[in-house]
Amino acid sequence: MLESNSFVEKLVKVICLEGPDGTVAAQSMALDILIWVASIRLGRHRAARGEGKTQQVELARIVENNLTSLIKHCMLLSGRSIAHKCVKLIIICSE
Repeated sequence: MLESNSFVEKLVKVICLEGPDGTVAAQSMALDILIWVASIRLGRHRAARGEGKTQQVELARIVENNLTSLIKHCMLLSGRSIAHKCVKLIIICSE
């Protein structure tokens, strides 16, 4: 789960869902999991492994490619708690 890029992409899709399936609870839980995965993957102790650096770049690239959609759905169309979590994710990925 921590090393799967498809899992990260699915979480981003859940966060950016529109309509009746895009509930605040699902969005909040997906953001919490994505923040957790990003914190683990981008942690300093994982950089020592050769494969860790590639995974760090891939995760940052997935978030970067979906940044416009994340900002739209989390900051403009959602409430303050979702926006706060989204900012936390962006800060983690930018460090």
